Amino acid sequence: MDVNKFLNSGAIFSKAGSPKVIISWGQAVKSSKIKSYPSYYHTDFYLEEASPFVNYENNIILDKSDLRKKLKEINPVRDWLLPEKKIFNQYFEKIKKSNFDKMVPIVYETSMRPLLADELSSCLFSLLSLKHEGSLYGFWDQQKGIIGYTPEVLFKIEDNCFETMALAGTASADSSKNLLEDAKEMHEHGLVVEDIKRQLSAVANKIETSQTKEVVLKSLKHLKTLISAQLDSGLGNQLNNQLGSKKKYEDLVGSMIKSLHPTAALGLFPRVESWKPEMKKIRQKLDREIYGAPFGVLLEDSLEIAVAIRNLQWDSRQLYIGSGCGVVEQSDCGKEWTELVLKRNSVKESIGMKEL
Repeated sequence: MDVNKFLNSGAIFSKAGSPKVIISWGQAVKSSKIKSYPSYYHTDFYLEEASPFVNYENNIILDKSDLRKKLKEINPVRDWLLPEKKIFNQYFEKIKKSNFDKMVPIVYETSMRPLLADELSSCLFSLLSLKHEGSLYGFWDQQKGIIGYTPEVLFKIEDNCFETMALAGTASADSSKNLLEDAKEMHEHGLVVEDIKRQLSAVANKIETSQTKEVVLKSLKHLKTLISAQLDSGLGNQLNNQLGSKKKYEDLVGSMIKSLHPTAALGLFPRVESWKPEMKKIRQKLDREIYGAPFGVLLEDSLEIAVAIRNLQWDSRQLYIGSGCGVVEQSDCGKEWTELVLKRNSVKESIGMKEL
């Protein structure tokens, strides 16, 4: 493995709970079709990317500990510019006046200067050391990139089993608040569960949900409900025959992403056909909107598509850390603002980036 080439143009993904990591580097070839395995899938939040499948020249699977040994830690220090609270307040008021039960506004903190190779190495070093459950993910080139560690899986398929999750409701890990006993947090979480079950009912049957639990993920805690399903015959046959047909695999992935994304954890409830223009009213705009988009890796016998949150993005000018919160009828603007800060600070902690 050539570490310099990897840091120059590469990608990384680790399934939730796995000690292994898939890493790729070299020339990236984007396509509307699966060319070979592993095939990365990444698009924008609005699913407008025409070529979401990406293949690299070189691919290997390593233990996370072995990859860490090839990287160096420098604990980069940065100045950060907070998002304007008045912008968030405007988003909050728009949502309160809307006809939706829930919407998720997004704002960004920024730091001038692009990400240097040594900083990228150090951030990956820190992400590889995280022990709580989540998916490590990212891709980059010399101009732009994204890396993160997300607790949220859009869906995964392995051994012919389909599973997704509802992840909504947040508090600081050291808070005395029990999310399971908080009416607002449970209501918000319930909307996400209902949204996912509604969407799955069109393409699946035997939908089952686990008991909702409070899970601690380092500095934050969330409400989490696992949801499993048996895909209807058309999609199920694609799943069973995916090894023999990349086209069926592409159709399966496309169908499930279109059905589920964005769940009410990152989108709106109730869902409407015009969700894109509605969401654009409450999301701070970047040149390429990746925050909250589907991101994953397709292998010959399994796939996992994560939700790209808790991440650091960068371009040729600056860095961005985004955060979102679920605004419902019971939401308090000040408390939601505090939650946004907690989430962005958790990203800085995860990537080992200190603040001036």
